Amino acid sequence: MAQLQQMREEARRAGMDASAIDRALEEFRKLNALPSLSDPRAEQALAGAVQQLKEYEFQINKSIAGDAQGGIRVQRNSDVLPEYKKQAEEYLRQIGKTPTPDKGDTSKVKPIKPPGGR
Repeated sequence: MAQLQQMREEARRAGMDASAIDRALEEFRKLNALPSLSDPRAEQALAGAVQQLKEYEFQINKSIAGDAQGGIRVQRNSDVLPEYKKQAEEYLRQIGKTPTPDKGDTSKVKPIKPPGGR
């Protein structure tokens, strides 16, 4: 618990929301107050602490990604050369379509030609 308290203090000094860590600490306090780890409440307290730490990890990842909109970025545009961007987007749209039982034959998919007909 000392390491978790230290992490909470570091988060606060960095200006981050440490409420998930506070909730995890509270769950660990509940766990420590139980007479035995075989108590059914021990599993609930441990699961609650783990969940709070997962939420905190998500918050950290979100802040590192710089996404204040509420999600993690999965789009990567920098790996595609500008002259191929439209073709790459179309390709990803096509492979992202879920085939229906009557349209599942992929042998009829036409390849996308690169710019300049190469």
